[in-house]
Amino acid sequence: MEPFIVNPDDNLDVFLRRSDAANYLRKRFNFGSSALLAKYATIGLGPTFYKLGRLTFYRRADLDAWVQSRLSRPKKSTSDLVA
Repeated sequence: MEPFIVNPDDNLDVFLRRSDAANYLRKRFNFGSSALLAKYATIGLGPTFYKLGRLTFYRRADLDAWVQSRLSRPKKSTSDLVA
């Protein structure tokens, strides 16, 4: 399925279905699945999403922002994890 493009000049505004969003996360960040996004959507831990009837859509910019918000500060050692 081709993604629905809101603004063709801005790739971050491409709306992706859940499976496409999961593929994007796997390719860009090496993690993510449709099941993870569905689970997180039900408990409020996932990225911002949009509904159109029963369909769920994600924007790339929202996926990127969500991953960035979940990253820790840079670490140089595993001992940095103990605080």
